[in-house]
Amino acid sequence: MPSFNDLVIDGALDYITTNVDGVTVNQTASSTALTGVTGVDASNWTKADNASGGGRKLTFATDSGDMSSIACTVAGTATKLWFLDSAVQLVMADLSPSVVLASTDTVKINSFEIAIKDPT
Repeated sequence: MPSFNDLVIDGALDYITTNVDGVTVNQTASSTALTGVTGVDASNWTKADNASGGGRKLTFATDSGDMSSIACTVAGTATKLWFLDSAVQLVMADLSPSVVLASTDTVKINSFEIAIKDPT
């Protein structure tokens, strides 16, 4: 059974924390963003052991400013969050349930976790 040292998994997670600089809310995996925010940096992330399932995890922490009131620019049904390195999608998360947004709505992105589990 293969196994990885935490340093290997941390390398992948460090790439995310170092390179993600924006988040967008999208209708599909290939759609135009309904809204988004730039200014995401390493201070938005905390790395730790993943207690459920082993491996390592990142917690995306938001504060009361940068992620709490993001104005929508286009109306649509939000189904995806994209974490971008400039315009390149590094991580995509599904929204469940999806959210119908008007062009006058605002979006709040709450804290969540991304995990890379140990191989089984």
